[in-house]
Amino acid sequence: MAKKMADTHCHLETDQYFMHDGKYEFDPSRLLDAHNWCLVRTKTLLDQGCCVVVSNTFTQEWEMRKYIDLGYPTRVLTAKGNYGNVHGVPPEAIARMKARWEE
Repeated sequence: MAKKMADTHCHLETDQYFMHDGKYEFDPSRLLDAHNWCLVRTKTLLDQGCCVVVSNTFTQEWEMRKYIDLGYPTRVLTAKGNYGNVHGVPPEAIARMKARWEE
């Protein structure tokens, strides 16, 4: 959904932090750095007047609170369903995310 919006918005996601020379190289020890990078990049683009769409796995309100608190008009879109598991996330991790889901 976010990639379709990239025609009119700057598309950001934490996973982009882990892209190196066209390869996805996830390092769980750098996840906090990746989330901070995404937030800072979002603010920079918004400050420059860009429309931004952020597609991250937010399962609880507090996880997106920093984006909302940037002070720009915000719209939250929820994508529910099976959209594939492109990063090989273990089923038990997905089950934990579903269990902590907040509307």
